Amino acid sequence: MAAKPKAGTAVAVARAKVNLPAHLQTGGDEVAAFQQRLSAPTGNKISVTQDKKFSMPPTDAFPAGAKMEVIHGVIVDFIAKKNWYEGAFNRDNIVPPNCFALDFVTHDSLIPSENSPDVQGETCKTCAMNQWEPVAPGSQKKKKACQDKYVLALLAPDAAEGAPLITLELSATAIKAFDKYVRDLANDYGLAPYAFVTEFSFDPNSEWASVRCGNPAPVNKALYELAKSKREEAVTVLRVEPQTSEFEEKVVAARLPAPKARAAGKPAAKR
Repeated sequence: MAAKPKAGTAVAVARAKVNLPAHLQTGGDEVAAFQQRLSAPTGNKISVTQDKKFSMPPTDAFPAGAKMEVIHGVIVDFIAKKNWYEGAFNRDNIVPPNCFALDFVTHDSLIPSENSPDVQGETCKTCAMNQWEPVAPGSQKKKKACQDKYVLALLAPDAAEGAPLITLELSATAIKAFDKYVRDLANDYGLAPYAFVTEFSFDPNSEWASVRCGNPAPVNKALYELAKSKREEAVTVLRVEPQTSEFEEKVVAARLPAPKARAAGKPAAKR
């Protein structure tokens, strides 16, 4: 994934029109399909760090542990995802989700996967874990237990035949901006995201590491054809569900009192 950091902290804007080359034709039904899903992997994954960096997977282009402030890639496809965890996040003890959903629909249309260890509802929209509630009594700020995300399948701007897809997960704070970016590409150019090299950066005004997309540049003909040929592979990659084999060991077992506490007849300390 080529990275081209730029000076300054301003978030790139998507709507600066560019001239399109002849090989990019309006996307028609494909563009409509992308828009209909707007509000919602494997080891080739770009991680987002708390200090607003993209942690790159080790490849020929990047050594293990390489971190970038700005990266570029072609969005071949994306999928909506939801996760619910019963406990607080612990970076030193990553656990499987209790309940999750994953599909090529809007977040409100998701249905929990039957492979979830602890399904919470028949549909995500009506699930109690998906309802907004005040963060504190009387507070105007609201939160919900279930996490909304997007997972993107990307190609590097210099990708050639045989290049792997790389995934990037967008947090809930990035969803609205991503929806707007994809919608703007469709409205301004009549094209799907894979017709462009997208710049990924972080919102400097956000407390969190919230990814933003911008500065779309038309792909060349070879990359355009490669991205189109990767659509089916992207669906397979994006449909990979979370690993839940350790749910009993890491989640269910943690609910039980610790051995010494049980022997003394006392409750275990909270996690």
